[in-house]
Amino acid sequence: MANGMIELSPRDMELFLRAICGLQQALTADPRSDPRFYPPRRGLIRLFDTPTNNLPTSIPAGNILALELERVPQNAIGVVRAYGIQAAVPAQARLSFFRNRVPIEPYIRFIGNLGTLMNPFELLPIDLNPGDVFRAELENTDAAAQDMAIRLIAWFWEPAVLAKELLA
Repeated sequence: MANGMIELSPRDMELFLRAICGLQQALTADPRSDPRFYPPRRGLIRLFDTPTNNLPTSIPAGNILALELERVPQNAIGVVRAYGIQAAVPAQARLSFFRNRVPIEPYIRFIGNLGTLMNPFELLPIDLNPGDVFRAELENTDAAAQDMAIRLIAWFWEPAVLAKELLA
């Protein structure tokens, strides 16, 4: 710290700027016109609200519960909008998100107790391109096994079909 200023590494500065840009986009976007924030009419999208049963599974200490969305079709794009978890000891559960096996900043091993299965927590949109695979991992960092579950809400849409519908 020099002259009351905080010095950030280039990587930390990049993450900070990405977060600010994402927040600015979220605050200025018209949710009715941006399918990343507000899903288009039902016939135009494929909605994923997984898993459908939301039943907890016993996860041994030090292991993970993983949930993976199917690969985004080549003519579509997608977005992950919300998550919820259930854990016997939420403070001992770490949630990470991956796109094509690469961790997504800042969602790496964070305490994921903001959203529940019944009331999922809304995320800034995590965009998925054609061919991308999205994966969520819930890690049990407790010393004992605990019952855990993950819920993801995402959707895919075809930009050409959506544009044709909006222009009609």
